[in-house]
Amino acid sequence: ESGCGKSVTALSLLGMAPEGARVTGSIRLDGQEMVGASESAWRRHRARSIAMVFQEPLSALNPLKRIGDIIAEPLLLHRGLNRRQARSRVLALLEEVGMPEPEARLAQYPHQLSGGQRQRVLIAAALSCDPALLVADEPTTALDANIAARINALLIALTERRRMALLYISHDLGAVSRVTRDMVVMYGGDVVESGPTASVIAEPAHPYTRGLIAARPRLRAPGTPRGRLGTINGAVPALADMPAGCRFAGRCPVEIATCASVRPAPHRLDGRLVRCVHQQGQAEPILAQTLPVEVTP
Repeated sequence: ESGCGKSVTALSLLGMAPEGARVTGSIRLDGQEMVGASESAWRRHRARSIAMVFQEPLSALNPLKRIGDIIAEPLLLHRGLNRRQARSRVLALLEEVGMPEPEARLAQYPHQLSGGQRQRVLIAAALSCDPALLVADEPTTALDANIAARINALLIALTERRRMALLYISHDLGAVSRVTRDMVVMYGGDVVESGPTASVIAEPAHPYTRGLIAARPRLRAPGTPRGRLGTINGAVPALADMPAGCRFAGRCPVEIATCASVRPAPHRLDGRLVRCVHQQGQAEPILAQTLPVEVTP
């Protein structure tokens, strides 16, 4: 859900956390610790080691710049190419991301392109300096289903062809299941569950993950009765108004008294990471039929 911390976490990975934010822990790029690093140190890594496809392409692209100049900028700044070399590289990138009539797009402005084409421009700009990690922040939010499927297929093909890591952020569990191998479920800034994508979706261990999956619409076979979609009561609390205990307290259908006062620590269940008191032996287990798996959070 909105407000769980997905985009803020991604921005922190590029040294672009909101003003006033405090980043703790560790972020290592090419063996260098980046928490607390200077802006000049971040500039050396952005685009080259890690790049981002931002949410909402129309607002992420500079409306006063032509498409060719937008994609060429990181090549001029980080690769030291001249204008002629950059133009050739931009055309190759547009072709790689499947942009129709790439040469004609160079002189166009973002508002002259469709939503899917603008998203391809963002991807091309992010790939310009051959990053090792591409962060895609809800890259299909504003697109219709067909275009979204093509963009996701493009991201998969690019990561495989370039041997590049992909961090894919989305509220669309269907897209997550197709694009990712491992997934992390966040709520209120906490990782509440993580593990291999197929296992988490098939056998969710945290009540919040179960609620998200229950809310997904499913195709109904002819002649079968209609059913109601699952819902999660309430809304994600504001960061300044988080419960003292579990962040999901007040909305959880299996909440007990302990949940309101004790913030559960991450707990490993045969490999899966789950943050829930029911999985730590503090109450009778209610999700005993889960299939736990493990990732490093």
